[in-house]
This record gives sequence, structure tokens and C-alpha cells, in this order.
Amino acid sequence: MTDKIEMISEKAEHQRQIEQILDQAFGMNRTSKISYRYRHHVAAIKQLSWVFENNKEVICTICYWPLTIKYVTDALLLGPLAISGSYRGQGLGQRLATHTMNVAKSLGYKIIFLVGDHAYYHRLGFKPTIPYGIYMPDEKPERLLIHELLPEAAKGIQGPLCQAQPSSLKVAG
Repeated sequence: MTDKIEMISEKAEHQRQIEQILDQAFGMNRTSKISYRYRHHVAAIKQLSWVFENNKEVICTICYWPLTIKYVTDALLLGPLAISGSYRGQGLGQRLATHTMNVAKSLGYKIIFLVGDHAYYHRLGFKPTIPYGIYMPDEKPERLLIHELLPEAAKGIQGPLCQAQPSSLKVAG
């Protein structure tokens, strides 16, 4: 069978396969990670939940969650981003992240945060948050990264990231 790899919006029927990829990439206890606190009882942003499929099999997944920091409600938490083992190293994660960051910008979001390895994510424009004075309580400071979708979008913002509350969620158009 010939590979038919395509990028599409996540669908409900993808969920089982996505969970398997996430377990494979991050382990069965992944939901105990600190970043999952920010996802608890908050829905992922549908317009920013995408997958790569190969012949209807999910091989790469990404999603984003709303965040707040001080008075800023147009911030996002990227993740998880995961690629099925045999497809790693082919640039799929970078392509999916670049595409969804462009969609996020078109929807009016200004800042994206993620918990991850700067050595990987710097190529997507992510920088450590330490110089900004922004942190995720209980997370290792060097693992929290920021990408400003607009120049100086984080200027003057300091303090802890907070889980988005339903009344503070930005309604993307």
C-alpha cells in the first residue's frame, strides 16, 4: 500500500489512536505531568487540534489549550505534540506545529507557551520564559518556553501561568 500522508483537523474518531500515540510518546502516567493541570476541565481549541494521517491511521497529533497570565486571555499552551515512533525524524511535528501556529495567529492569539526541550523547539521560534519572568508553578523553569506570534506580545507580562476559566476564554472567530 502506498503512503497517503495528509494533514487534517482532528475528528472524534481519531481519539483512540491519539491516546495510543500519546501513551507511546510520553508514557502511561503522562496525565500526572504538571502541564496536564492546565488541561483539566478545559477543552482543547478545536481549530488548533490537527493530525497527520497515513491511510486513515493517525501518525502525528497536536493540540492547544487556552491559558491566562495576568490579564492576557489570548495565550495558548501547545501540547501535546507527538509523532508515532516509525514516523519520527521526518519533519512531521515541525510541519504540524508551523501550520497550527499560523492558524493560531490568524485566529488572534498572540502568545504560545509549551513545556519542552529548547534544543528541539528553538527552531520553531520558542525561547525560555525565564528572562520574561513568566513561570509555570511547580515546573522546571528551563522547560517552559514561549513563542510570541506578534512582536513583543509578552512585553510587560510577568508572573505565573493560570488555567483558563470559562468566563475568560477568548472566542476565536
